Amino acid sequence: MDNESQTLFNLIDTAYNKLDQTHEQLKQNLFNCAVAMNQDVEFDEVVTKTYLVLRKLSAEDRIKIPELKALTEYVAPIYNQLDAKARRKGALGGGIIIVGGI
Repeated sequence: MDNESQTLFNLIDTAYNKLDQTHEQLKQNLFNCAVAMNQDVEFDEVVTKTYLVLRKLSAEDRIKIPELKALTEYVAPIYNQLDAKARRKGALGGGIIIVGGI
C-alpha cells in the first residue's frame, strides 16, 4: 500500500473505531471501503466509494465527529479532482457497497 492509500485506510479505520452502535450502517459502509482497499481496488474507486458514503450524512454529522471531519477533508479534494470517468467507475461499485445493508 502506498502512502496515499495507507493514509486513507488509517482515516477510515479511525472513523470506524470512533463510531458507536447508533451509526451501524455508516460503520458497515466504512468497513466495506476498508475491505475494498485490502482487496487492491484502485485508490480512485475507494475514494469515490468513501466520498459517497460520507455524502449521505448531513453536514452537521460530518463536522460533529472529528474523525469523520478529518476523513471528509482528506477525501473531498481528491474526489473533486477526479475526472468524470473515474467518478463513474467508482460510483458503479459504490452503489453496491452503500446499499449492501438493505
